[in-house]
Amino acid sequence: MTTGSHVRRSWDAGGVCLGGWCMTGSPYIAEAIARAGYDYVCLDMQHGLVGYEAVVRSLFALAGTGASPVVRVPSHESGMIGRVLDAGAEVVVVPLVETPDEAAAVAKACRYYPDGRRSVGSIRGGYSLQALSTR
Repeated sequence: MTTGSHVRRSWDAGGVCLGGWCMTGSPYIAEAIARAGYDYVCLDMQHGLVGYEAVVRSLFALAGTGASPVVRVPSHESGMIGRVLDAGAEVVVVPLVETPDEAAAVAKACRYYPDGRRSVGSIRGGYSLQALSTR
């Protein structure tokens, strides 16, 4: 999660966040959910109709709303975790993590070296440099 995240600031202050869940592939619906006043919008790739291209479009739509973008990926495969983070997700929900080793692997997939295995390859201008500078 990026340092400037609305969700992170709220949690750090002991607050609670209210979120909307988007199971469609529509960036318009994701933006409407965000503009309804939610703290975050979760794009559901696991059970929803949201593929990677729809996630990218929806993350762009969420960028100016003030809601933190969250993505639930379909599995704990590190490549997809990195791709949604590169696209602008601030939070990743990873399903089916059942062991401490799996949890450690997921955490490493989210973090850059030396704390993790995530590589730099943002598809959004400035995100990679910002992420590395706030690591």
